[in-house]
Amino acid sequence: MAKQQKGTDSNSQAAGTDSRQSYIIRSEQRDLGEGMTMTNDLISNGMGGTKVVNVILYDSTTQERYQIVDEQGGICNFPGVENEQEVFEIAECWAIFPYVLYTFIIYNFENGEAGINWLFQPDGRYWEDEYGFGGNSDEELELHARIDRKGRYLCKYYLKK
Repeated sequence: MAKQQKGTDSNSQAAGTDSRQSYIIRSEQRDLGEGMTMTNDLISNGMGGTKVVNVILYDSTTQERYQIVDEQGGICNFPGVENEQEVFEIAECWAIFPYVLYTFIIYNFENGEAGINWLFQPDGRYWEDEYGFGGNSDEELELHARIDRKGRYLCKYYLKK
């Protein structure tokens, strides 16, 4: 079975996360059409929410598996980000770590390609408690990309306008 190279622990270390395996809340499997399936584990993100890790793309035609997100949440074979400076300004950050902390979705395949939506930064209301305190001014920032049936990126991640 073919497998893409896994990301390194440096992604999770750079993002300030613990590299230990976290408790799996549940494992999920989703049909993506065209004989493609995605499996992933859902774990706590340590901030009151959940994130997906160990995202595997399976092609039933070739019976091959491709790792898209590793066991710690690092995005494998990260292609980079288009217009990085614009992302830095919106997110008020100085670097983009290819690490899933919130949502990461692979959409259905059409003509051998699928879109990816990676929530890089949630809206500031994500941090609010049940009474509305603790929120901040963060803008929601989603990055998008496209992959082929082998999990290879067809473009860099980009802001959808």
